Amino acid sequence: MSWTQRQEEGAGRAMGVKVTDRGSRAAEFIGYRDAALAHAEPFPEWWAKHGE
Repeated sequence: MSWTQRQEEGAGRAMGVKVTDRGSRAAEFIGYRDAALAHAEPFPEWWAKHGE
């Protein structure tokens, strides 16, 4: 069954999803988020340089 067929049959609901271990990788992704935020430039400063 293709994704399109599943989407039509499920009316946009996720089908066959099973959460097996909540939080087993949460710390990993929190680390990615924190690294991205540490390298991010605040929007007002970015807009002052690159905005219209």
